[in-house]
Amino acid sequence: MEEIHKKFQHAQIRLPNEKPKYKVLTFDLIEKEIREIAEGILDVIQGTEAITINDCEKLLYEFKWNDTQLLEKYSEADTFTDFLNTAKINLSVPLTPEILINSFFQANPLFKQCPNNASGCKKTAKLDSSDVKDVICDCGLEFCFECEGSPHSPFPCILINEWTVQLHDFERILAENAFICPFCAEVYPDTDLQVIQCICCDNRFMKYQNRLFKSNFSEYDEYLFLSAKLVEMDAHMDKTIGVKDLEFLETVCKLTQNFIQKLRLLPIFEFYLDKEYLNKNSSTVNDVPMFENKKQELKQLFGKLIDIINTKFFSMFGVIDIQTISMFYKEEDFLKALYSLQIHLDGLFTYIEETKGWIFKLPEIQQVYAKNHDDDDVSESDEEYESDFIDESFEDDIKMESFVDVCT
Repeated sequence: MEEIHKKFQHAQIRLPNEKPKYKVLTFDLIEKEIREIAEGILDVIQGTEAITINDCEKLLYEFKWNDTQLLEKYSEADTFTDFLNTAKINLSVPLTPEILINSFFQANPLFKQCPNNASGCKKTAKLDSSDVKDVICDCGLEFCFECEGSPHSPFPCILINEWTVQLHDFERILAENAFICPFCAEVYPDTDLQVIQCICCDNRFMKYQNRLFKSNFSEYDEYLFLSAKLVEMDAHMDKTIGVKDLEFLETVCKLTQNFIQKLRLLPIFEFYLDKEYLNKNSSTVNDVPMFENKKQELKQLFGKLIDIINTKFFSMFGVIDIQTISMFYKEEDFLKALYSLQIHLDGLFTYIEETKGWIFKLPEIQQVYAKNHDDDDVSESDEEYESDFIDESFEDDIKMESFVDVCT
């Protein structure tokens, strides 16, 4: 498999979980980390007191793993007994390893236990920094470190949470209604009337010409289409797993699954955009058309990749043994298609992140989006502000103009 991966790396295609900025730790390794912290406390206290490593773990538990505060309080007390009495700590109370580890996780935001309860996974992710958003556990589960849902970087958790609710609304609307007003999109249940007068916009429309389908909700329809492709890719994967000669194709399927998961985020983002406002505002009038053009290019590239993969597995006459159809496409064709999709997807996500004028329909999403970008602006302003003072060769008026630009 290492030789297979080198082919993708040579083609500059990033593999899932390549160079992760986190570690996946076992239960034993977490206990080892806790033990090392406790040993640091023991080194300070044991010279004057009869104290064990387990006692130090209990002390850390009581001080919410703030070892600095613990040692400060210890140094302020006349005796170890006074220290325990002041902090109201009873070392005779037992602590289970689970309680100890859970408290350690709560006090350390860079640690999180894998949420894969279905498989009983007990491993833990340890981030290198708070900038890491998505994690792939050794058990195979991919999740957002913050909300524990499916990965959705660079979009905020609230966007995905709202979409989860919206999916149920779509299902209910389609189940309870049969027609849609072509003027205002108000939906109606079935009726014996052939001509319906909309109660919202007062327009009249023919019932039989305006049946309600999932395609009436374009973002929902696109999301379902991509979800179906994800299932289709799972079926392809099942045919390759464990087959030595199909390791390359297995990796292609894994990468495609990863791309589909990212592509599914785009209709969610688009659904909540306030396009009407954005298209009317002079400062944002080009943002939505640019987004749509880039997404259309992605659709074409994705369609080409899916065609190549499906041709590998199927023919016009039905399913063919996958080991007999390698003549259809060369490995180079897969690599080119994957690389093109990767480049365009990176470009669109970068565009979305760097465009700061997005307006959303829901104020809850807008508030989170605004806060995230305000934090980014503060960081950028601090860097540019420091830069102005480092280079003292600037004229005063130029420095002032640069400062104003940053603040605005």
